[in-house]
Amino acid sequence: MIDDKICLTDRAAVVISGDHAKQFVNKISTNDINNLADKCMLPNLFLTSQGKIIFDAFVFFFDNRIFLDCCKKNVDKIISLLKGYDLRNTVSIERDDSIKFFSSLDKFLLEGFCDVFALDMR
Repeated sequence: MIDDKICLTDRAAVVISGDHAKQFVNKISTNDINNLADKCMLPNLFLTSQGKIIFDAFVFFFDNRIFLDCCKKNVDKIISLLKGYDLRNTVSIERDDSIKFFSSLDKFLLEGFCDVFALDMR
């Protein structure tokens, strides 16, 4: 068994918050996150109004905010696209560089190490 946690340096966090954050994400993504439990992660695709894939991300809910685990090299483009869908400015969309993503083959190595962890769903 591998004893180490691997920092996923190619991942970045986008934080979506506000009273209508869940409704906003549900309108432009493929999975229903209304029943997403706190500290659980769900894979998601984000689509154009024509149904074309814009990007994929893992979505998780924590501390009354929605977090997107997405590709770091595209994070600024993703934020710009998301803000384009928020015409009424009902949610806050921002990058959070303080959040780091880790991987481990043993979930017990992540318990106590981080606030949110999810098992690989494959």
